[in-house]
Amino acid sequence: MAEAFLQVVLENLNSFLKGELVLLFGFQNEFQRLSSMFSTIKAVLEAAQEKQLNDKPLENWLHKLNAATYEVDDILDKYKTKATQFKQSEYGCYHPKVITFHHKVGKMMKEMIKTLDAIAEERRNFHLHKKIIEKQAARRETGFVLTEPEVYGRDKEKDEIVKILINNVSDPQELPVLPIVGMGGLGKTTFAQMVFNDPRVTEHFYPKIWVCVSEDFDDKRLIKAIVESIERKSLGDMALSTFQKKLQEFLNGKKYLLILDDVWNEDQEKWANLRAVLKVGASGASVLTTTRIEKVGSIMGTLKLYELSNLSQEDCWLLFMKRAFGHQVEINPNLVAIGKEIVKKCGGVPLAAKTLGGLLRFKREEREWKHVRDNEIWNLPQDERSILPILRLSYHHLPLDLRQCFSYCAVFPKDTKMEKENLIALWMAHGFLLSKGDLEPEDVGNEVWNELYLRSFFQEIEVRYSKTYFKIHDLIHDLATSLFSASASSSNIREINVKDYKHTMSIGFTEVVSSYSPLLLKKFVSLRVLNLSKLGFKQLPSSIGDLIHLRYLDLSDNKICNLPKRLCRLQNLQTLALNNCCSLCCLPKQTSKLGSLQNLLLDHCYGLNSMPPRIVSLTCLKTLGRFAVGRKKGYKLGELRNLNLRGSISITHLERVKNDTEANVIPYFNSRSKRVQHIGDFQIN
Repeated sequence: MAEAFLQVVLENLNSFLKGELVLLFGFQNEFQRLSSMFSTIKAVLEAAQEKQLNDKPLENWLHKLNAATYEVDDILDKYKTKATQFKQSEYGCYHPKVITFHHKVGKMMKEMIKTLDAIAEERRNFHLHKKIIEKQAARRETGFVLTEPEVYGRDKEKDEIVKILINNVSDPQELPVLPIVGMGGLGKTTFAQMVFNDPRVTEHFYPKIWVCVSEDFDDKRLIKAIVESIERKSLGDMALSTFQKKLQEFLNGKKYLLILDDVWNEDQEKWANLRAVLKVGASGASVLTTTRIEKVGSIMGTLKLYELSNLSQEDCWLLFMKRAFGHQVEINPNLVAIGKEIVKKCGGVPLAAKTLGGLLRFKREEREWKHVRDNEIWNLPQDERSILPILRLSYHHLPLDLRQCFSYCAVFPKDTKMEKENLIALWMAHGFLLSKGDLEPEDVGNEVWNELYLRSFFQEIEVRYSKTYFKIHDLIHDLATSLFSASASSSNIREINVKDYKHTMSIGFTEVVSSYSPLLLKKFVSLRVLNLSKLGFKQLPSSIGDLIHLRYLDLSDNKICNLPKRLCRLQNLQTLALNNCCSLCCLPKQTSKLGSLQNLLLDHCYGLNSMPPRIVSLTCLKTLGRFAVGRKKGYKLGELRNLNLRGSISITHLERVKNDTEANVIPYFNSRSKRVQHIGDFQIN
């Protein structure tokens, strides 16, 4: 993945060299030299990425290059931030602070150039040759409807499963369990969804419950997830016995269907404990499970294992063709012939056919299709392990601007339902998205997401309340993890997530820690993303203002009453999430100094009764979840008129509006919502 981030830093360097800051504060020659060195290394980087799997010294070289790339990015970011501050303060070149800054940057640049010189020289040891990298897709499809692809070849098997479930009559104490077993990528989850959504099943069972289990078969977590699925809302922490009691009250005497998707647990005792809680339903209540492991199916099942078959070649071709050609009317017959040869090699595995079809959707040259057909990956044994190399091939055919964005998805746990808009904000925070022509980074992010979707990296698309949610397949997640894990070391941690996990986990430049400590803010000074949501704390330390690189700060679901003034020193902050901070009564008065702020998320901040003054100064602001009308100048509703907002906003304290001019802001926004992309309805409370 080194080539993707190096490309980002190189573009940042070149863009920076064209600006005025470098002319005002110096080091133009040094930054130009860094750019030239990166360009030289980049020429052979694609070949290095492909060879590293079987070459430990080359892998170590890539690690060193990666670390150096992140360090250059930090130096560049620090330079731009400080230089902007000096410019705003109107400091001259001979001001003591500017001289000290020059000395520090000069020392860092000297050491960095020396390091990169050594890395560039070492590359000669590996005899790497320049390779052509796809820089951008042949075309971008941005105006399409998000729909999941049709399922091919499973109707007969679906009917068999539905009949088994609805014809089963057994004592509630027996609790029939039907395991569906199949290798990864065969479409077990999609197949189970077909069964779950079948009208006969809907008519026969109530309630229907779907829970994704994955690798963590924890009694409490799983029972809580089942209860949340029934109640359709998140629950706080409770004792296991409380969750068990709730679940039994819901299921008592009901003919329910519970689907446990993606089970890995081989511990009989854990399954017996869960089964004991579930034995309260009516006669005919059933459990259906999906798993890759036959032993797991045998442990859980009371009914005969159902082995999901591979797709026929004809059905595999239909799936591949839908992805590769879309709605194209005229299709090159030579591509069809080559495509059918590729499909033969997919061995009836839907994920392989779908992924390769997505890969070739953007290629129309016969040589490109032949390259996939004749690739050496087909020489590997045809089992589950052969899917990952196929997926890796698809990754290496991604344009550079998509690679980093895709592999970053590994920071989310498996089976996470991700929010598209939030993911794009995180991509922006890490600097993966750059402006292109008239397109702002956020719009580029939409294009990148759409393209990854069309290439079959994303699935299970769902649109709710103008927001798009999606998942990635387990095996796609494995690929992202293998790429992202090798991307960085603990010396350049860029993202911290504090979660209620048993252990600290690191992946790539991201670290998940089990508890919060103010020392975190001092230890990880290069943070771009900091997630401190759902920790229940009341006060944020003022040292948050020292994280000058920070772009994304999530403080949602905490008991914070106010924020430290030093937060307003974060010139690079793009997203500040305070959703569900019900105790929050005000924002810092100098919030208007957050010049890069694009998303101020204030959903359900019911205690917020005033806004900071001069919010109109936040010219980059796109999303404002809540606005409390004030009485004084600088706090009034009219402040919103000059902001280019998207999405929806909740406006409170309308009784403070004193004249028609202010009130006209509301129809003004409603009229904009009809002609500006992504604008939603304004809720007037």
